Amino acid sequence: MDTFASMSIFRRVVETGSFSAVARETGLSQPTISKHVIALEERLSTRLLNRSTRQLNLTEAGKEHYEYCTRILDELAEAEASIGRGKSETAGTLRVGMPIVFGRLQVLPHLWAFMSAYPDLKLDLILDDHNTDLVKDGIDLVIRMGPMADSSLIAQQIGACDRVTVASPGYIATHG
Repeated sequence: MDTFASMSIFRRVVETGSFSAVARETGLSQPTISKHVIALEERLSTRLLNRSTRQLNLTEAGKEHYEYCTRILDELAEAEASIGRGKSETAGTLRVGMPIVFGRLQVLPHLWAFMSAYPDLKLDLILDDHNTDLVKDGIDLVIRMGPMADSSLIAQQIGACDRVTVASPGYIATHG
């Protein structure tokens, strides 16, 4: 059985004073609730609750374990909430590498709107026509044109670029 689930059920049994109340609350059967508490007792090799037909009483070990369960489950909930908040906020520094011309023509015109939408984000643009070492240079995201040199990277094609060679009639007359 899942230890955290058993701890949570044990905590609710102590707080409600009833296996059947927790069963109704969770939608689990009363025998399932009992099995979770028994699993904890077996895991700890000690009795946590003294049960009678009319009442539940915590043993000394049960009181101690209840305090630990409460603290651990509260900290787990706080950690999950904290991580969840971090995912919904766009903040920190994002280092993005890209070719110079692409950055000037495609990214810079949209930069003001992007930075206004994400004021807590610091954007560090690395405009460079050479293939930089992403790990060594601490680059989070890179935009590249052409085939990938390193197949260990995770890549997503975002567009296609057709290349066209052009020249003036005078250049062609002079150079062929």
